[in-house]
Amino acid sequence: MKRVLLTSLWLTIVSYLLISGIFGNSGLIAMQKASEISLAMEENIRVLQEKNADYTMNLQSLVDSPERIAQEGRSLGYLGINEVALTIKNRKSPPVSTANAGFLLSYTAPVLCQDKTARLYALSLGVLVFLVYGFLLFIKNRKIR
Repeated sequence: MKRVLLTSLWLTIVSYLLISGIFGNSGLIAMQKASEISLAMEENIRVLQEKNADYTMNLQSLVDSPERIAQEGRSLGYLGINEVALTIKNRKSPPVSTANAGFLLSYTAPVLCQDKTARLYALSLGVLVFLVYGFLLFIKNRKIR
């Protein structure tokens, strides 16, 4: 009977570790999802660094060149002294893309199996093994007698 109890206890612990290690909050599946989010964040950082470099270069050209400032102002509709605006109607302008600072990424660990549920499954398996193993041992001892 001692062997039955130890075997079922061992199986209970091993099954709990396996269930938690695969389906738990920090198990293999959760780590795979976290890795995917991490790669997406690294890509997002790379894109944002490229945009930041472009904006920095654009800002520096505006600071260094008064002609560039005047050109940018004219594109926004401002006029300099003694300048006349000429408007052309029915001209289709290309669509303007708005600045996008990146995508919002949030990570929530997938909860496939709560710790309490994993313990319950492992305990159920241990009790089941205890009962089956004990029953088989009982039948074996009965046949011997």
